Amino acid sequence: MIHVDFQGSDDEKMEIFCDKEITIEQLKETFAKKYHIPTRCQKFAIASVSLTAQEVVKDHCQGKQTLSVQFALSLDNIIDDLEHSTNANVRAEALQDLAEVGTRAGDKAIIVAAKSLEDAKHTAVRAAAIEALSKMARKQSQCATSEVAARLSHTSPVVRRAAVDALARVAKQDDDQIVSSVAACLEDRDVYVRRSAAEAFGHIAEKSNGRAIKEIAARLENESHVVRKAALEALAALAKKADERIVQLMLTHLRDENYIVQGAALTAIAATAEKSDVRVVGAVAALLEDQRDEVRNAVAPTLAELTDRGDECALKAVTKFMKHDKADVRWAAVDAMAVIAEKGSEQAILAIGSCVGDSDGDVRYAAMNALTQVAEKGDKNAVTAVSAHMDHSDFHVRRAACKALADVAAKGDKQAISKVAKCLKDKDESVRETAMRALEVVEAW
Repeated sequence: MIHVDFQGSDDEKMEIFCDKEITIEQLKETFAKKYHIPTRCQKFAIASVSLTAQEVVKDHCQGKQTLSVQFALSLDNIIDDLEHSTNANVRAEALQDLAEVGTRAGDKAIIVAAKSLEDAKHTAVRAAAIEALSKMARKQSQCATSEVAARLSHTSPVVRRAAVDALARVAKQDDDQIVSSVAACLEDRDVYVRRSAAEAFGHIAEKSNGRAIKEIAARLENESHVVRKAALEALAALAKKADERIVQLMLTHLRDENYIVQGAALTAIAATAEKSDVRVVGAVAALLEDQRDEVRNAVAPTLAELTDRGDECALKAVTKFMKHDKADVRWAAVDAMAVIAEKGSEQAILAIGSCVGDSDGDVRYAAMNALTQVAEKGDKNAVTAVSAHMDHSDFHVRRAACKALADVAAKGDKQAISKVAKCLKDKDESVRETAMRALEVVEAW
């Protein structure tokens, strides 16, 4: 074994212990693994005489225990590949090598790597350029930031998106110019650029940065719904939990004229608002009566994130919509109740049970499903609530009640068996058939 001491241009101490019998090529491979400098970037010399790949270490030892080797970092081959090769794989590999070199690469390499962001045809090259820039740029590198920002106005949307993604990696946080530039990208005509810009705010600005919030808020008034959506997503990335300024902006757009924007506002407010905020819970629950299915359907999962199960405010807010004059609203309210109520909640079971007798088939079906989620098997309140509809004048309701009873009653429940058995004599054939199937479930054999 011999100790190889490498003398570089800086003060970094580099050394390797290796077998004397290895070649210089093998020494370079060992050096690359330890110091993350690709072999093609290494130049070794002794007394200013370059070492070739096939030379053997022992030929230079001359009985010494330590071998002093001059080391120089050379990026010429990499830069040549990036500037002249038309092969995307070659260029991607060159960028990967630059990423390996890291902050040793310097500004010239950063400039060349940033140019690779303009490869609109090859995703792998752009992705490798973003990764390389993030590894090469020293914290808050002005060179990297300037080079990347210059591509934000490129004619190709894929290049603009790559530039935004790269800025999120290399830019100094809370730089007013960068904040403004990325905020402007929220208005980009390309959806992917807008999405990247929204995500970038989680990196380029500190949480609750006032300047960033102001820039984003200005886009919330844009005439385009896609811009407003992107702005809401950006706010979500920037918000601290229960940040009143941001919550208020989101509340305003819960009533946006466009359902896509409303959906973005619901998602954002669920991630931002404090749990069980009465004002927010009420505003979200009120969307149960929105005329659009997409909005109503988003209420239940949003309330589930905003509250703990059994939250009184949420239960009260949802219950009042279970008697709404529109069936679609009642249906959405039942679905919401199923996800916010505590298991066994008497209040929820009675409210849902009343909907088993609803005039609308979809509401009845939703109520039956909801009961199985909220009521334990054999729950007396659930059995009582469902049984109340067994004698309804509408055979659809009787049939629904019969099926629901089989779902909630305990096996062997004499009262349930009696109720179901009575339906075997119902004047409607579909009720009788449902009763036969239900009886198999509730009877104890």
